[in-house]
Amino acid sequence: MINTALSQELEISKRKKDLGRIDANFHADFREKTVYDPFDFSMAKLKLTRKFQKRSMQSEEIPKEHRNYRSVKKQKDKFIRYQIDPSKLVVFPTILTEYLSPTGQINHLDSCVGLSAKSHKRLVKAIKRARNLGILSPIARDLYFKQLN
Repeated sequence: MINTALSQELEISKRKKDLGRIDANFHADFREKTVYDPFDFSMAKLKLTRKFQKRSMQSEEIPKEHRNYRSVKKQKDKFIRYQIDPSKLVVFPTILTEYLSPTGQINHLDSCVGLSAKSHKRLVKAIKRARNLGILSPIARDLYFKQLN
């Protein structure tokens, strides 16, 4: 009986100590002689720090081979690998027609396998310039250039 009363008193005293303590998530650690902003005391700041903590934890969970997805995509890109600037391919319609649909529309990035977004933008720019110069047909893909390959 005495043991249970003592254990209950210990639990109550622990709870009282916990009530006076503020959780670390709800306050920032300020060091001496640092300048702080009123934003540092707002709930928006707390949400922002939690957001960055979640991102850092998620990046640790991602396997190493998936972390550098962009660099892997750049390695597969033909134009980057051979150091060719796609925007300078205006006068080569045989290359540009590979990236056009049969109706003459420019293929989307997803259907252009092995191209980075940057190379695709430059390729689109080259196709539009070739159309403006009259080298490529704006209506349909030229079969003449396809037969040369």
